[in-house]
Amino acid sequence: MKKIILGLVLITMLGLMAGCGQKAESTAISTQAPGILSDFENIKVWDISPERGFNLSISKEHVTEGTHSLKVVYPVDEYPSINTRRLEHNWKECAYFSFDVFNPQDETLDFTVRLDDSSKKRAQVDVPLKPGLNNVRIPISQISARINTGDVSFVVLFLDNPRKRYTLYFDNMRLEKAAAEEPAEAVVENLNSNAAIWAIDDSVKIKPNEPAQENNYVWNGTTKTVTLYSARNEYVAFQLVIKAGKDDVSVSQIAKTDLTGTFIIDKSNIQFFKEHYLKVNDPSSAMYGPVSLGRGEYPDPLIPLESPIDGLPLVVKKGRNQPIWVDIYIPPEAESGIYKGKLIVTGEGFGPEEINIILEVWDFALPDETHLKTFFYYGPEQIVWAHKLKASNSFDYRDLELKYQRIAHQHRMNMSTDVGFYGDWEGFLDRIGTYLNGAAFKDGAGRGVGASLWGVGESFDAEDKAKFQEACEWYMKHFEGQGWGDKPFLYIIDEPGSKEAYDEVRKIGEWIKDAPPPGNKLPFMLTEQVKPQKPDFGSLVGYVNIWCSGQGFPEDMEERRKAGDRIWTYNGGPDGASVVIDTDGLACRSWAWTAWRYNIECWFLWDCTYWVDKHNLKKQERKQTDLWNDPLTFDQRRNPKTKWPDWGNGDGTFLYPGYEKGADGPITSFRMKAFRRGMQDYEYLYMLAQSGKKDIADEFARQLDYRKNKDPKSWYEIRLKMAKEILKR
Repeated sequence: MKKIILGLVLITMLGLMAGCGQKAESTAISTQAPGILSDFENIKVWDISPERGFNLSISKEHVTEGTHSLKVVYPVDEYPSINTRRLEHNWKECAYFSFDVFNPQDETLDFTVRLDDSSKKRAQVDVPLKPGLNNVRIPISQISARINTGDVSFVVLFLDNPRKRYTLYFDNMRLEKAAAEEPAEAVVENLNSNAAIWAIDDSVKIKPNEPAQENNYVWNGTTKTVTLYSARNEYVAFQLVIKAGKDDVSVSQIAKTDLTGTFIIDKSNIQFFKEHYLKVNDPSSAMYGPVSLGRGEYPDPLIPLESPIDGLPLVVKKGRNQPIWVDIYIPPEAESGIYKGKLIVTGEGFGPEEINIILEVWDFALPDETHLKTFFYYGPEQIVWAHKLKASNSFDYRDLELKYQRIAHQHRMNMSTDVGFYGDWEGFLDRIGTYLNGAAFKDGAGRGVGASLWGVGESFDAEDKAKFQEACEWYMKHFEGQGWGDKPFLYIIDEPGSKEAYDEVRKIGEWIKDAPPPGNKLPFMLTEQVKPQKPDFGSLVGYVNIWCSGQGFPEDMEERRKAGDRIWTYNGGPDGASVVIDTDGLACRSWAWTAWRYNIECWFLWDCTYWVDKHNLKKQERKQTDLWNDPLTFDQRRNPKTKWPDWGNGDGTFLYPGYEKGADGPITSFRMKAFRRGMQDYEYLYMLAQSGKKDIADEFARQLDYRKNKDPKSWYEIRLKMAKEILKR
């Protein structure tokens, strides 16, 4: 039997983050999600009592997470080991147990990882450590047959009969969720080459320390080929990942060729973005549901490679991944068939590397119209603050707002804000008229198609009935005069939470019904469920036209739809797929699929440019969040009046201001691209339904219920199946 030597103790309260699940009696920090078990940052959290000959210390050498690693000098012994104190974590819902270990010796070492459960059953995995940096990644499925992975009690790390003293550096011990292609056996990736290049699709968030994949459903590592499929008038994307080995590498250029086939897709339709990592130290709270994947780094802002700050050239630190987002737009005039092209990556320490692209364009086009409506609010003051402007009525602001509107429109997002022009229709049209008639949108998907909705309410006087009804009449008269009678809606009360607030809703509803025509046709949208929060609040049925809630699906909402009301949802929606950064790559893609399943007319996001936490900071404290380093954009702990605070990483930031990166306009995000992917998926479902195959579309949507299916490969395959059904016609 191999001897256990107590060489290292993880203090559960201070040094150990929760994994995918956690036992109720544990006192460790709970995230209920994969995350860092230990980042080896603070020597004070280590209770070191090794047997004779061990030497343990915190080191700044060979760091892969944070600023320190754990340096362990193993003695000459039969099986010298270090191990954790008893753990209190449930690993069943995780996919991998991983850690990084640097071997500074010039020889491969025989190394073993052992996991014990509380019944003293053991799972043992041999992982030879080659010289240099190694990423050890053990599938939980490999060990679940041997021990109870819901009750892992010890992690033991030992050398096998070392003939002399050996030094190893450990860092970033963690639990991970499933990757797109899960290997059946343990993987030990040695990172001694200068760099590796690989690719993955657009629904997987790549962590900095993940091992490179040889093959997956879009990538062939042998031929270095990415294979893609697309309709016309569609954006397809993949991630090109550059992984540094034993040394830092510098990428100076990524060149591109035309995609050639029966037609030429000009290379100007291919765009590159550097995925910027944000470090989550404080996982998003329970308000967003059990969605956080825990502490760690997550890719989100997508910085154009041509940006003068943080674009090219870029440096990839040793042992880390740097994903490059690759967007390809297939123009409507492209012919169906096979297209081929190349990317050429050049840098110091490797390359040039050629990446082949094979693109099959299907014989159908996605419509310019977007059939799932959206309302993504933005505050002009946030754009003014972030871009260091003076006012939202300046020429510079108008130019910037147009850029934000255009990029959102190309992602099938309808950005809307209240503009406060009551009584000045010419001023109103001058500000947003081209957004409503589509003249502002000249490029890419959605060209010439106007915004489907526009919210009003800022200029309404809720204290004076006559003035309120006058505003209802004025807006509806002018919108209908332009043929836009179906676009305006009133958004004046948000999330009523008391009987007094419910009374105010009923008052507003009565005022609208009594307004002179056509003011009495102005739809009243309310972010509230149908069933009253408390019985004594009373019902709001009959006073509200548009119910925007994440609850009451399908029963309450279906009943209201049959009665003629309109059904929306917002933020995470009924399936709880949150907007926060620290969740998986499918979350925002899933919104459109959820909307299809529940027959939701519109998806509302409370804010998409919330860069200053104005709801929680005092006026004198308001300053732009350090968006490029601190993802915690909404934090009610900053507000002393909040009794039960919540906080969210990236809540309200679908876009980023390009000012600090030298860009005169918006910077997109991973979440925004994921949302676009879902909205394009929705058009596939719509086209199936229009061709008489709604039952098939419904079945596909049932299979991609985000609550039950978070496998990116499955989502990829369903898209191909939808295309096949569309092509049958």
